[in-house]
Amino acid sequence: MLVIRKEQMEVFQNLSDKAFAAKIISCLRQSHPEWFADIPEDSLVTRTLCAIRRSRRYHLGSDEDVVTFVALMFSVAPDFDTHPPIHAVLTDQNISVSHRIAALLCLVAPADWDRVRERPSAEAWRQIIEEEGSHEM
Repeated sequence: MLVIRKEQMEVFQNLSDKAFAAKIISCLRQSHPEWFADIPEDSLVTRTLCAIRRSRRYHLGSDEDVVTFVALMFSVAPDFDTHPPIHAVLTDQNISVSHRIAALLCLVAPADWDRVRERPSAEAWRQIIEEEGSHEM
């Protein structure tokens, strides 16, 4: 019987995350190059990997939902998910995980999105990288 240890699974997950991050970066660069204009490539990869890992907190239903989550981290704020009205939707047990991103985009008021955008993002990225980046990149 083949036994895969936790450490081995983490290596596979890291490789999978890196490949997924490259696809996300490529996709978002094509549609929104302005989001990445001032971000060095190594920082962009690190931030994207951290965003993927952060999205796992919410058990999102699909790769498309993860891409949207990552896009929101770059376009709105890296810690957008901590804003109470947003966090409430992302953790609402009455909303299926496969519908949370769609619900988020429908249920959160424009004024709430504006408040999140007003917060400084540089410090938020540093904190997220510290929290999520503790895994081997």
